[in-house]
Amino acid sequence: MAKILTQGGIWPRIGGMSLIVSFQGQFRPYNLPPSAPLLKTQAASPTEPTHARTEEEEFQNALSESKEKGSNQPPRQTPKGSAAITAYKRSRELQSPPSSLACARDVMTCSVHTAKASDPVESAWRKMQKNESRHLPVVNDNGLITGIVSDRDLLKAGEKSNSPLSKIMVKEVLSARDTAPLKEMALVMLHERISCLPILNDLNELVGIVTKTDILRYLAQSQHLNGYI
Repeated sequence: MAKILTQGGIWPRIGGMSLIVSFQGQFRPYNLPPSAPLLKTQAASPTEPTHARTEEEEFQNALSESKEKGSNQPPRQTPKGSAAITAYKRSRELQSPPSSLACARDVMTCSVHTAKASDPVESAWRKMQKNESRHLPVVNDNGLITGIVSDRDLLKAGEKSNSPLSKIMVKEVLSARDTAPLKEMALVMLHERISCLPILNDLNELVGIVTKTDILRYLAQSQHLNGYI
C-alpha cells in the first residue's frame, strides 16, 4: 500500500488525502513542487489599492445577488454597507461548505472502463467510442493500474492499429485517493498539464476517474457559487 502523502506546508493536510504515482503496479507518493507557479499569488498593482478593489468586488457581487432575488434596491456602498455585505457573504459561506473541501468521491465518475496492456489499439478505440470516453486506464490481472491512454494517444498511433497498448500507453500514472481534495486535484492537473486523474481506494484499487469536465460541472452546480455565477 502506498504511503500517505505528507504535504510539508504546501497545503493544509485534510483527512489523510494523497496523490500517488503508479508505475508497473508499484506506488509512491507524489509531491507538487513548492516552486510550482500556481502557488504564487499575483501582486496588486501599485496604482490600484487592494482594499478599494476588494470592496468594489463585494459591492458588485452583492448587487448581483439582490437582482437575483428580485430586489430593486442595491446595497449601499458605505463603510457600514461594505461591512454588512462582507458579513452577509460570510454567512453564506458558513451555510454552504466551500467547494475546495469537496473530495474526489464527490465528483468522480464511478463506471470506469478499462483495458489490458495486451489489447490492440483498435479495440481500445472502439471501447472509447462506444462509451463516449476520452481516457482509458490500463490495468493488470490484479486490477491495479499500470498505464493510461487518451483518445489523442490512439489517434496518433492510428485507431485501426493492431499494436498493443503497452507500446503507446503512459506507464507512469498520476492518480489520487478517493479522499483527495478537489482543490489539490485541480492544481495538480493544471501544473502537470493533464486532463484526468484515476481514483484509487486505500487498497490501490481503481474506483473511479476525475476529469477537468467533472470538476467544472461540480463547480457550476455548487450552491457555494450561486452568488458568483
